[in-house]
Amino acid sequence: MTVVTPTFNYEPIIRDYIDATAAAASVPFDWIIVDDGSQDGTAGRARTIFESTPYPLVARATILRNPMPIFETACDNVGFTLAETDVIIEIQGDIQVREPGYDACFLRMLASRPAPSAVSGRCGHTFMHLRRSSLGRWFEPAGHLVGLWGRTIDTPDRVHAIKGKVYRCETVNRGPWALRKTDLDNDDHDYHRRLFEGEGRRPLYVPMSIHAPRTLGASRRARTGDNQTVYDMLKREKTGSPGFLAFLASLTSCSPPEEVMVAPTSP
Repeated sequence: MTVVTPTFNYEPIIRDYIDATAAAASVPFDWIIVDDGSQDGTAGRARTIFESTPYPLVARATILRNPMPIFETACDNVGFTLAETDVIIEIQGDIQVREPGYDACFLRMLASRPAPSAVSGRCGHTFMHLRRSSLGRWFEPAGHLVGLWGRTIDTPDRVHAIKGKVYRCETVNRGPWALRKTDLDNDDHDYHRRLFEGEGRRPLYVPMSIHAPRTLGASRRARTGDNQTVYDMLKREKTGSPGFLAFLASLTSCSPPEEVMVAPTSP
């Protein structure tokens, strides 16, 4: 199993993130941190932490630093490509997983039947949600989403009421989420669309305890220099794959997240 972490200017919080992720783990794993052109020494701080602190379950830690920012999804893809294990868990650098044994839970869910396309520990929702304007999402019917999204991520205790449940969804949010490397291709939401259309597979959402105040998120910080330049360029040029955009435009209905019972694999 490999944990992939994209980071940007997380030097003040990287120690808490690494400690929390390692403390909640229950099985050995490789760790790939992809630092996206941080200007505050995040990569160096992470290296110092791994060199000075023993983490028994971390089999190997690799830290990469992009001299120019490429942004989160591209950083994920770099880590996914370099991972040498079938199962990959992506956890953003501003999200502390506080669910003991989260990794073992992800492994059980990935091995369940029918096989899911991925498993999220944060949120599940409909494809229709992606088509709405930012303002419209604040007034989304509650049945279209489950878990932590938007402002609700600042009140993580709300998931306590649904702990122990499993939801099958049209698509899920990353951070933390688990998938199999053999299924990878393109961005996350289009990934779920293709696996459903091609193989009838849906992702699962399993409520987990996380700590991720929105104020810690990289997207909430002022952009400057190369980060602003590359961001503006990507915003102009990267509008999504034609196939996925056509799929969103064609939607006339959706399947809200559904609570399900999952069956373990046969011995």
